Amino acid sequence: MDSNMFSSSIPLTLTGLTDLLILNLSSNSLSGPLPIDIGKWKVLTSMDLSNNQFSGDIPNGVADLKDLVHFSLSNNRITGFIPGSFGELWSLEFLDLSRNNLFGEIPKSLENLRYLKLFNVSFNRLYGEIPKGGSFVNYSIESFKGNEALCGAPQLHVPACKTKPLKNSKAKAKLIIYVALPIASTILVMALIIITLRRRKRKEKLTTRGDLLPSETWRRISYHELHQATNGFSESNLLDTSLLSTTGRERSAANNCALSILQVGLECSVELPDERLDMKEIVTKLKKIKAKLMKDTGRLRQRGRCQFY
Repeated sequence: MDSNMFSSSIPLTLTGLTDLLILNLSSNSLSGPLPIDIGKWKVLTSMDLSNNQFSGDIPNGVADLKDLVHFSLSNNRITGFIPGSFGELWSLEFLDLSRNNLFGEIPKSLENLRYLKLFNVSFNRLYGEIPKGGSFVNYSIESFKGNEALCGAPQLHVPACKTKPLKNSKAKAKLIIYVALPIASTILVMALIIITLRRRKRKEKLTTRGDLLPSETWRRISYHELHQATNGFSESNLLDTSLLSTTGRERSAANNCALSILQVGLECSVELPDERLDMKEIVTKLKKIKAKLMKDTGRLRQRGRCQFY
């Protein structure tokens, strides 16, 4: 039925001829998509649909034509990818898909077709690397010309494939995804935890200081003020004048007691609360001052006191 003036599309009833061995509809004006149930021609050995106006994708049912030896779709308007299932047509010897609008890569599964003698995908929009194994070692540039984006072996007169940069890019991308991102995420989480803990600690410290009496409320008394208020530490200001005798030793001990008490008072009125004496330290120092005074005056058996206000 080749070289006629058939038009329209392939009738659906034609696929009902399940015992069809050879189908030649080349050089007509047939159009439309290929039959979706083309796989029903299971015993078909030769199918020539070249030089028509067929359009659409190659049906997946072609993979069911296991006895197919000759298949031509050249000079049509077929679009889409070359099915990878073509690699399962073990008996195929002739495959012509030239002069269509096919795009994508040539499936590496076609390397499995060891009986494939003629392969032609010229004048399409294919790209990527031309397979190197199987029968592809026997093909020439005539099988691939007219596809500007194909690359491969030098003997095919096509540009060399730049596979190494692509692999390196993929390796870098995997490194970033599987290594760098988890590390960066961990560092970020750790940083957030540290910042949160520091802010909480600082807040607690400020709260603790806020509970203390502000330093402004403490009345700080200078040495000059004390000296002036006591008339130069006059003996008349002592509560127990009996502590002062006419002997020089007792007078000196009393003066030392007053100065020691003054020193304790100054240490209690420093500016920073953390540096001031606590009550326990004050009591301990006063006891030591008292014991020293009584020892120096020879009155250890008496209960003399050394106090100030």
